[in-house]
Amino acid sequence: MRIAAWVLSAGLVAALVCPQAVLGESQPDSIAHLVKQLGSIRFAERQAALQSLDEMGTAALDQLRPATQSTDPEIRRRALELVERIEKRSETGRVLAPRRIRLVYADAKLSDAIADLAQKTGVRLEMDASKAAWLQRRITLDTGDVALWDAVELFCRTAGVVDRSLLPQSAGPVKEIRETDLKDQMFKKLVATDVQLTDPQKPTLTIHVTPGSGPVVPTCRSGPLRIRALNNAVPGWGQTPGTTELVCSLDVTPEPGSQWLGIIEVRIDKAIDGCAQELSQVINHETAGGNVYGWGNPMLIRRQMQINFDGYGPAASSTNQIDVRLWAGKKPSVSLKRLQGAIVGQMKTEPQSLIEVADILKASGREFQDKNGTTLQILQVESQKDGVVKVQFQLSGTPDDGGMGMGGRFAKPMIRSAGQFQNLSLRDGKGRPYALLNMENDGGPRFLQNGGMLHTATMYFQVQAGQGEPATLVLTGRRTVWVEAPFVLENVPMP
Repeated sequence: MRIAAWVLSAGLVAALVCPQAVLGESQPDSIAHLVKQLGSIRFAERQAALQSLDEMGTAALDQLRPATQSTDPEIRRRALELVERIEKRSETGRVLAPRRIRLVYADAKLSDAIADLAQKTGVRLEMDASKAAWLQRRITLDTGDVALWDAVELFCRTAGVVDRSLLPQSAGPVKEIRETDLKDQMFKKLVATDVQLTDPQKPTLTIHVTPGSGPVVPTCRSGPLRIRALNNAVPGWGQTPGTTELVCSLDVTPEPGSQWLGIIEVRIDKAIDGCAQELSQVINHETAGGNVYGWGNPMLIRRQMQINFDGYGPAASSTNQIDVRLWAGKKPSVSLKRLQGAIVGQMKTEPQSLIEVADILKASGREFQDKNGTTLQILQVESQKDGVVKVQFQLSGTPDDGGMGMGGRFAKPMIRSAGQFQNLSLRDGKGRPYALLNMENDGGPRFLQNGGMLHTATMYFQVQAGQGEPATLVLTGRRTVWVEAPFVLENVPMP
């Protein structure tokens, strides 16, 4: 009897979580069934349907989107939650996808292989002139189809070179910069000497190498990021009697050419040391020194830093190195057996269509908006002689969720001069773009009270041979999104 009851219970659970397995439904029918179940009078059924649809991912979106307009408030609320969650997860997967590459060399001279590596990956290996003879070595390598950072590691291993920054060296002095210093000299050489800012748009990355092998450095690759734990000593923390914090330095390097903008924060989900002690992360406002984002307390700045202004929210830091602070356990921590968490940062998406204005010749005076708050107002559309079409418009956008602090960026597209790029295109009925003749800025950009920007401009397009009447005006651009790149580092030595 108990066995029969158990089987019946298991069958009911399977029916709740995956009804198509029980009912033999096709996937579209099962998705429709689950969407309807989001409005069930039973909480357990609503939750089971929510979980199943979430696990189906993008396959469920076509039926979830209409459900966001349902008259049933439970279905509408949960469908909205699922659409946002699934789209966010899918977009994160796309923007975090690492670049894949294959390197093949057959008895190639090392200097030629290094030049080829730089051309294909954007990673430039530089060696001291005194080691020039090493560049005459021959290497043979076939990496296979691998992620970029894996290809670079295989190349260095085969070439017999090591990143010089990983070799033991004397640490430079740590400057203590207080409120007055930081206010007066934050943009001067005092900070610049210790802060090495990385341009996220720069397509090349220089790594200084030297012949030999280096120490094994705990490393994790997460999407386009290479995350390394550096054994850098930080004076005071974890070493002076009475201190309660341990510091682990992480080097976070995006692959060249990626759309990575910078770090918002590092979140630690689990930190277990060699004594099996579970350590918790020090949150900024919990530190003995106070809020490190404020002006009222001293800050220790080492090789890189992130500056945020109070009241503006977090801004993406373009630095590569960041210190993770942990509360010390009762026993001394020599190493971290496992450090698990996520790098929270900002990235640009691939170019995508944001707004499409159909029947453009009749669109004068109309306003269009995308789901992220970008507004395009068509002021005037005029067909002129010789196949020239004049389009005058206003484009406005709101600041991104990262705020407008130092390093903040607009998530919305901004029209620049014709010599740089254009993200407005005029197309005929077959989707073929018209040629852009000229663009005139009408007074330049203007900041709005909500922190957004308003831009008024006029663009002139020329019809090409064989093209039909202008049909659609398309606004494309990249959006700034927050992403989480998970990482796991093992056997991390503590300084």
